Amino acid sequence: MGGVNPRLCHPFPVDRGAKTKLSGTTKTLLFHNGTWRSHASALEYLEREQERKIAGPISDSRVLALLLAHTRNPDILEQIEGRFVVFGHKETRVYGSWQEWEGMRCSNLAFRYEMEREDHRVRWGVGRRKSLHDQVSLDLWEGRQS
Repeated sequence: MGGVNPRLCHPFPVDRGAKTKLSGTTKTLLFHNGTWRSHASALEYLEREQERKIAGPISDSRVLALLLAHTRNPDILEQIEGRFVVFGHKETRVYGSWQEWEGMRCSNLAFRYEMEREDHRVRWGVGRRKSLHDQVSLDLWEGRQS
């Protein structure tokens, strides 16, 4: 949420400003995958508590970074729907429902199955393995019977 704006790309620094710079250094970063619909009320709470208006563009992820800085408790992410990674200078913590794939955590596994049809051609991502599902899809798209 927050529209398309390079300054609203995550990760965000978890600090009092959750600055919208495209680079920098900080002690903790927040990555967020999902949509947090309660961010407007959380922003109102933060502005009231801190007696200041938050400057710059706003998104749900940026408000989460501001809230984490305010509470100093990343475990509040367990109460919010979505997937989160808090990158700290000493540790990295993961929150939310992630799926395992080849030793990695993914927000979903849709990339394994999504294939584009463009002019009757099939495309897939770098490093993609062919599976039985892929072959069936290729056969069907190319008009072959399996």
